[in-house]
Amino acid sequence: MDCDVAVLGGGPAGYTAAIRAAQLGGKVVCIEQEPALGGTCLRVGCIPTKAWVQTAHALHDARETFAKLGVGVSEPQLDFGQAAAWKDAVVKQMTGGVAGLLKANGVEWLRGTGRFTSPTTIAVEGAEDVTFKSAIVATGSYPMRPPIPGLDSPRCLDSTGLLALTAALACAAFAAASGWSVRRGAARAARPRPRHVEERPLPARRRSAPPEHRRSTGRHLG
Repeated sequence: MDCDVAVLGGGPAGYTAAIRAAQLGGKVVCIEQEPALGGTCLRVGCIPTKAWVQTAHALHDARETFAKLGVGVSEPQLDFGQAAAWKDAVVKQMTGGVAGLLKANGVEWLRGTGRFTSPTTIAVEGAEDVTFKSAIVATGSYPMRPPIPGLDSPRCLDSTGLLALTAALACAAFAAASGWSVRRGAARAARPRPRHVEERPLPARRRSAPPEHRRSTGRHLG
């Protein structure tokens, strides 16, 4: 496949660069190895976490605000499965919107891992090679995992792993982070308990004397 511009990566930098290159008249191919466009932000970062934040705000409003506004509701209950489904639907809508933007601007999306095989060629796993005049590398980054003993345990989760959870453990963690008291089998609305803080007197501080004001003579004052 021949093109004017090959963009390696379909995240916020890659897809916007691909669209702009197409708007300027180029034949553009965007290569992305993930099953959806949008990069970390849209798929497993900003957007899904903000969807959960919206759920948390709704829980908080039901607990703290509705009664003040004269709205009576029964005790709010967290349905984590539905919260996860809501999060997934938001992500699907956003990533689908990016795919629609590429299509509307005439950018072809190749799904697969790209690898440079020459100064003007990218081999795409599962697709044909791409020959280009110019290339934009926008592959993003990955978190570094420091060599900490036990970090490879399934009990240690990064943000991507946490967002993929649908089990009760994630429900409990979500509820606790939202300020709910958590017990086995249920998450109940309650005011979060403040962590114990040991009170210690602040050390006495000496008030420093104000600096001496000196008239400048135009020379450097040491």
